[in-house]
Amino acid sequence: MNKVIPSSVSRVIFPCNMYEQQVVEAALYKLSKFGSFSVQLENNGFVINIYSIDQVQINIDELEHLIRNGIIAESLRLKIANDTEVERNLILGYAFSNTPLVG
Repeated sequence: MNKVIPSSVSRVIFPCNMYEQQVVEAALYKLSKFGSFSVQLENNGFVINIYSIDQVQINIDELEHLIRNGIIAESLRLKIANDTEVERNLILGYAFSNTPLVG
């Protein structure tokens, strides 16, 4: 197994026209048990620098796979949230319409 060495930096690049930065950051946050990350915008792409945690034994290819899947999942969550915003607001409005919010 190729361990990611903490002193080295591995990089993954994603086109910025495919994903929003908030999607990339949300996906990386969920993977913080594997290491820390920094995101930079370079040449129309997000460059993700990966700094592993010393005790974590994970192959860089496996971590890149997890990052890619996490970004896709976060992108879908954001799309669903945007598509259902009106319905969620209607449901919340109705739920709180009969509730005395002020004592």
